[in-house]
Amino acid sequence: MLTCRAVFSHLSMKKILVFLFLLFSANVFAGHIAGGEIYYKYLGPGSATGSSRYSITLRLFRECNPPAPPGGTGIAQLPGSVLLNVYNNTSPSSQYGSQLTAQLTGGFQQLAITTPNPCITNPPSVCYQIGSYTIPSIELPNTAAGYIVAYQTCCRTYGIDNLQGVQIPSVSYITDGATYTCQIPGTSQLSFGNNSSPVFALKDTTLVCNASPFKLDFSATDPDPGDSLSYAFCAAYDRGNTTSAGSTNYSSPPFNNINYVSGFSGAQPLGPNVTIDPVTGIISGRAPATGRYVVTVCITEWRNKVPISTHRKDFTLIVKDCQLTTAQLKPTYVNCDSTSVYFENQASS
Repeated sequence: MLTCRAVFSHLSMKKILVFLFLLFSANVFAGHIAGGEIYYKYLGPGSATGSSRYSITLRLFRECNPPAPPGGTGIAQLPGSVLLNVYNNTSPSSQYGSQLTAQLTGGFQQLAITTPNPCITNPPSVCYQIGSYTIPSIELPNTAAGYIVAYQTCCRTYGIDNLQGVQIPSVSYITDGATYTCQIPGTSQLSFGNNSSPVFALKDTTLVCNASPFKLDFSATDPDPGDSLSYAFCAAYDRGNTTSAGSTNYSSPPFNNINYVSGFSGAQPLGPNVTIDPVTGIISGRAPATGRYVVTVCITEWRNKVPISTHRKDFTLIVKDCQLTTAQLKPTYVNCDSTSVYFENQASS
């Protein structure tokens, strides 16, 4: 038979173990989000007059083998469910309804380069894990302003080089979190009909070598016939009010941008030598030094030449320590003796 002291000790120890488990889980998981995107699909009229139904999906990205932060193990997995908030797209903004739980659907997907380009010397591995979290159907009243859907998390993957982080109480290293959003336009933005958001293509496994030329396809597909898309770099959002992986206290729009280190910005997340094509969404140029870089692309969705919404994707691009085997020639060749010019490849690779 347990005494009162024994019962108390047993319960106290159980609470301590639960607390330590939650604290450890929050710290381990906290640093492994490598990107995200929220998109939605119009399903039809709602049951109430003047309402519409939508499915909403959050994609979260994680490195398959993320770097271990100080005090962490580097093996944390994506969660089994996430929390989403819906806000009225007004100023000031207000939350619509209660916080929603989106469940993981279809298990985890893995994107990896299994056959690297033979022209790359010392090709490293590139691998991402993707979790898709879906609310199958939500009914929203049709309003003039529309809605913003958001997910917030305290911490990005460890060791991001263009991010000027902060000290978060529950995290052992300097970092910042992320807010992933989508915009459902209201009747004042839509000239006619309803809207489903664009969806970015899953082409995130480009192997990028430091200081080498590269191309990365950041294009998207819009399911609405007649809508057109334009692309631009934009600033990534910070963690809002969240201080751990399990935080439920989200901040409301407008969301704050992260702080970039000198030489980088939302408009130049990979430095001045990398640009994005506003028509195709192709990111190209000469990569920065080896490291991890937050890249956020904003899509402006157009209908009848009028912008109706902005769609975002936030992603951590990894620049690897490798070398692209290419020809290297001198800038100029001068020969005043004949019409023949001798030149040879200067690249050691």
